[in-house]
Amino acid sequence: NSTRFTGYFTYITARSLGLSELYINAGARIHYWNVNKQLVISPRAGITLEPPWDRRISFHASLGWYNQPPFFKELLDPEGNMYTNVRAQKSIHYVLGSTYGFSLWKRPFKLTAELYYKQLDNLVPYVIDDVDIQYLPRYTARGYATGIEFKLNGEFVKDAESWATLSFMQTREDRYY
Repeated sequence: NSTRFTGYFTYITARSLGLSELYINAGARIHYWNVNKQLVISPRAGITLEPPWDRRISFHASLGWYNQPPFFKELLDPEGNMYTNVRAQKSIHYVLGSTYGFSLWKRPFKLTAELYYKQLDNLVPYVIDDVDIQYLPRYTARGYATGIEFKLNGEFVKDAESWATLSFMQTREDRYY
């Protein structure tokens, strides 16, 4: 038998700074799983600033500590042994970005650019055998993911929201046993 308890709370506010607008979004997610008997709390916060010189542009930054409890398949090794002591995978996310709103073909569009770095710890490593993913729950790893992403969304076709994304990402993993 397996039981999970989850919950979250969010705080959102807007502040006027003269001609600028500042938006704050903060919260946390809480999770407990009786299989590995681990309680994890994942706080996060973000701010968005709309400057006075052009309300079509905004700047945002966010920071979050994320804890992802393992899925059942991550508890099983290739021989079918179950490891109930696997701890939550952890990451710290740092994001900086900007959004620009504009009209194209008399329809609204938005261009977003984000730069991010994610520090990863307590990862459950895996190997790929053809199309089979085999998790190695008796081991752990650490790593990072970093990159930049550009996203253009709007109505490329009238009355149909769509988007195009271009991303560049690099990841690295270091297993430790």
